[in-house]
This record gives sequence, structure tokens and C-alpha cells, in this order.
Amino acid sequence: MEKITDKDKFIEKSKESLLRILESFEKLPILKVSDFSPENTVIVNVDLINGFCREGNLSSELVAKIIPYAVKVNDYFKEYHKIFFVDKHTKTSAEFNSYVEHCIENTSESEIVDELQLFVDENSTICFKNSVNGFLCEDYSKWLENNMDKTNIIVLGDVTDICVLNYCLTQKTFFNEKNINSRIIIPIKGVETYELEITNHNAELMNLFALYNMRMNGIEVVGEIEK
Repeated sequence: MEKITDKDKFIEKSKESLLRILESFEKLPILKVSDFSPENTVIVNVDLINGFCREGNLSSELVAKIIPYAVKVNDYFKEYHKIFFVDKHTKTSAEFNSYVEHCIENTSESEIVDELQLFVDENSTICFKNSVNGFLCEDYSKWLENNMDKTNIIVLGDVTDICVLNYCLTQKTFFNEKNINSRIIIPIKGVETYELEITNHNAELMNLFALYNMRMNGIEVVGEIEK
């Protein structure tokens, strides 16, 4: 990025752009469960685990607040297949060069939150991941290989601007590369990120930027999904 010589002009233009982006998210479509079929739809839960919701270095109260809505959507789609991405690392994980230690294997941090345990059954797949991008993990690769017909993907979870963003963009571009028509759908009530002032990580702003980025790349951002 080049040095900004006129900061006032940059700030004013950025404010105008930000307001237009905000306005574009004011009237989002509402989808119905009846819009989808179990044959080609899957519910993907990204890192709705203790280590990001309840305990540990990267847990966030903001993220925990989306659990009730995630439960509601999973219940709406009770008979549909579900994916649960679960962050799980060893003490020597290369990811810890970028992020503080979190979600160490065989600890409660790497467990799906209690409220969603009800949906972990024979109609679900747990995918353990060692990076911010669940698409790349071996468990998911194996599942996807046998489920290429699941082209409607409803995504819930955290955090919007890291793991959700990485997974959604990679999954969408994968389908595009294969010339497969697909829908990657994010109910805005079902995703969240964290607040951290020391790194200027404004949760509302990062959520907005991430959702805008995904929408500009073909991801459907909707208000919510109803029965």
C-alpha cells in the first residue's frame, strides 16, 4: 500500500464507502428451510467449540452469543447432514507462529459446545483442522470427495474474518474451478468475530469487511433462515 499523502481526503472517502456498505446490509433476504433439499444441502459449523466460545486464549463472549441461533438453524435442518469443524493443535503447531496457543488436542477447548452436541450423530461429520482453513484438512477432503452433490452450503460459526472467511472463499473458488454451480450461504446472525483493542480489531468493522469481501466473491449473505 502506498503512503497516504492526504489523510483527510482518504478518511472522508472511506467514510462515504463505509456508509454505503452498511446501507447495503440493511435489507438482507430472508430464506426458508423449504428453499433447500437434504439431497444437495449441508450445514457447516465452523469452530463452535469451547476454545472460541467459553475458555482459553481466543475465547470471546461475542462469539458465544451466536450459539443459540446456531442451535436454532441446526434444529431447523435436523435431518440434513452437518459438518463440524473443530480446531485441534499440538503444542508445536506452526499456526502458533501467528496466533497465541489455543485449542490443544485432548483438552476441553477442542470440544464442540454442549448446546450443539445434540446434533453430533450418525448424520454429521467432525473435521479436525490444524489451520484457519477447514477446507484444507484431511477429514474434510475425504468427506467432500464423496459429497460433491452438496452444492448448497449454509455456514455458521466463527470467526467471520478468519476461519469462516478462509473456508467460504476456498470452497466457493473450488466449485468455480470445477465449473459447478453452488450456493455458499451465511446467515448474518450466525457468524461473529472478536473484539481486541490492542490490535485494533474492531469486531463490528471486521465483521462488516469480511462479509462484504465474501459477498463480492459470490457468497450469499442473508438476514436469517426461518422455518
